[in-house]
Amino acid sequence: MRALGTDPVRKLVAPRLIALIITLRLLTLIADIMGYCRGWNRIDPSLRIAFVDVSNSVRDGNNYRPTIIGGVIKPLVFAFLMGTIACHRG
Repeated sequence: MRALGTDPVRKLVAPRLIALIITLRLLTLIADIMGYCRGWNRIDPSLRIAFVDVSNSVRDGNNYRPTIIGGVIKPLVFAFLMGTIACHRG
């Protein structure tokens, strides 16, 4: 590609990194939602606990700072690392 006058990083690496960052973040979001729904689904039906009560309990018992770091920043960093290593190794 360099012989043709184009930059291989711009043509090959950048689109892969952008796609991986977007898709890994979406996969993390889907996994978080599915885990939340599965937790609500596993509640004993005889207890008759409403979805709103489960949501309030999760919100009250959750420490948001580590959740934000783990749910937003970590997938972005891992996606960037996976993409750069994969593009470097081929």
